[in-house]
Amino acid sequence: MNTKKKIVIAVSFSVIILSKWFPPFGGLDQLGTTSLISTLGIILLLIFDALPLGLIAFIMITIQPVLGLTASLTETASLFASPIFFFTLVGFGISAVMSQVPLTKRILRFFIRRFGRSTRGMILAVCITAALFSTVISNFPVMLLFLALALSLVNAFENEEEKKSTGRTLFLLLPIAISIGGIMTPVGNVPMMLCSGFLADSGYSVGFLPWLIMGGGIALILFPISALLIFRLYPPAEMTPEKRQRFLDSLEIPEHFSRQEIYVMVILGITILCWILSSTFPALDMMLVGMVSLCFLLFPGFKIITWQEFNEKVNWATVLLVGSILAMCNMLSQNGVIQWMVDFFMGIIPSGINVSLLIFGLALFTFAVDLVMTNSPALFSLFGMPVIGIATALSVHPVMTAYPLAIFATFPILLPLEAVYLVAYTQGYYSIKEMFRAGLVISILLGAAAALWIPFCVSILGI
Repeated sequence: MNTKKKIVIAVSFSVIILSKWFPPFGGLDQLGTTSLISTLGIILLLIFDALPLGLIAFIMITIQPVLGLTASLTETASLFASPIFFFTLVGFGISAVMSQVPLTKRILRFFIRRFGRSTRGMILAVCITAALFSTVISNFPVMLLFLALALSLVNAFENEEEKKSTGRTLFLLLPIAISIGGIMTPVGNVPMMLCSGFLADSGYSVGFLPWLIMGGGIALILFPISALLIFRLYPPAEMTPEKRQRFLDSLEIPEHFSRQEIYVMVILGITILCWILSSTFPALDMMLVGMVSLCFLLFPGFKIITWQEFNEKVNWATVLLVGSILAMCNMLSQNGVIQWMVDFFMGIIPSGINVSLLIFGLALFTFAVDLVMTNSPALFSLFGMPVIGIATALSVHPVMTAYPLAIFATFPILLPLEAVYLVAYTQGYYSIKEMFRAGLVISILLGAAAALWIPFCVSILGI
């Protein structure tokens, strides 16, 4: 552990401990003040990655009864094991199962045969396939799933300069494509799951199909323009038919579908169909459907994945963090901090503000916070309930503020700080300056697209 982290830990714990005696301010009572200040101490740990995420999750739970923010540990943990907590496991489970069958490679080959006549077409095939999988699997597992495929494509070139230019194009576009896929459904990533849950808890449920229409529209705008921009700024090397065939051969796809692969396709197909129908039939609860699907996928009789393999592939630290964040948000709401944040922001926001301007302003605010707070579930959880309260105060549907916040929280594309973008950056094919140059334009475009498209969808769909 370096000196910087030691200082952060010392400062964070000092803030958490002293929060008990911090004088009330800004209309908060003592309980609310302690809740807010101790939460800021936790945020410091998250911003600087000072401790393992799993340990931070335990600290988040522990300090609440210790500081008297909740009556007991039982009360603190009442929202820990929420449906969102279990649904996070579903995302990891589907990802784990997909890594056991060659379905990913089959779909990639399908797109290569349609688009892969050139290097740009090959890159588009990889990115489109990754985006599709990211609609139902969390972003980071998808990035890990496609990392080896992306490297195989780059390694199809023998010349180092060709590798460098092609790798730069591919690894700049791939995490953006994964992020775009993740916003298309309420099950695409953890912030989307949290957003869907927060809206439902506030009495504003949004079905799978309306969510798909909102997210799909943004994806159809953002992905082609992002691809064109990156291809123009950083063109890849040209790929000969021999190199293309070399890459296809490296996929090593079995000629026939196995029994396990067919079973996975059937289960996932039924799951996605039930999610779509959940907009019409509320009994098909999205999170319950996901849990049932995971049970079938893990069933040992079909020998797809063992429990031990599933256990090894789940990022338990992230799962614990999600549960702890939910518990902390519940505490902040009960102790008046969420309402205090709503009142604070309402004092800044001009009365009668156009909702599109509000969304674009939210984009600028979130992208700025992204530069220091790279944990997207924590970022959304901190501001999710306040933006729902702001929308309610402005008499607009909360999806018009909560959904954009979830989108912007998952697009930290100015610097390689978030896990998906960090994995791409550490491959060594592009510089921070090159990422910032493309990311700045795409961030502004994303804010504008969300500001125009989401209000239009809400009015047309009658959400």
